Amino acid sequence: MTSLLGRLIADARVRAVGPQRVADSIRPAIAALPVPGRCQFDAEGWLRGPIQITHLTTPNHSGAGFGTGRGVVIHTEAGYEAGTVATFMNPANQVSAFWSIARGGTCHQYVPVGHGYCAWSQAAGNDAWRGVEDEDQTHPSIPLTAKQIATFGQILEACSTYDGFPLEITDDVNGTGLITHGDGGVNWGNHPSCPGSVRRAQRPQIIAMAKAIRTGTATPSAEYVTDGRVSWVEIAAEHKITAAYLLRLNGGPGQPFPEDMRAYINDGNLKAPMPAKITVRVPG
Repeated sequence: MTSLLGRLIADARVRAVGPQRVADSIRPAIAALPVPGRCQFDAEGWLRGPIQITHLTTPNHSGAGFGTGRGVVIHTEAGYEAGTVATFMNPANQVSAFWSIARGGTCHQYVPVGHGYCAWSQAAGNDAWRGVEDEDQTHPSIPLTAKQIATFGQILEACSTYDGFPLEITDDVNGTGLITHGDGGVNWGNHPSCPGSVRRAQRPQIIAMAKAIRTGTATPSAEYVTDGRVSWVEIAAEHKITAAYLLRLNGGPGQPFPEDMRAYINDGNLKAPMPAKITVRVPG
């Protein structure tokens, strides 16, 4: 069963345990986790609130030039949080970001907002986009942790409130919302694989978390009722998430899969059409 799971949802890095069947081996989704509280910027431009944050002032920033933010850029550290902090605080490196988030959910802010300062994180995009680096321990292919998503959601929601951009995904440098570093192309430093396909695909989760933080509710979800023609993989693609994350949204330890869904999953082919009238939880 481990080889089956690896073939179907290898990007989740999840393996079946002992005699457990596939459907019983998936971890619960972030929707089951508490939604953190809202944060806000103080008069000096530092993020405050129910968040584990350390405020540092990097020497690597421009003293003027940032106007109203278009949105937030998701980066991956290609390393560890401690190394990122050291890199950003060394003036010889000439690189920084507004924030970085460790896998445990703690974070650092390096540049205050509201003073026109530009962090140096995505070249031509520095004057209109606020960059957020995310620890990956040198493995960008591993997903953001639930705690990273929660902290990112707090940062994104606060920036959206402050700058007035919508909580939405964009791939356009002239758009607004949550964009990837790679979307900026050559003008943004030519990092087409940042933050990687796995973390890029987690943007809907970050948006959902930010919206839940704003409204003070659980991470929103909706229901999709199958018609007998569409596969699990196709439903995931339609909602811009991975098949593995769709599994985590719908069940796992302490949150059993519905019987009809469990039978389909345990048949072992998530590319096969699902039987009709199965209700699947999808991002709202």
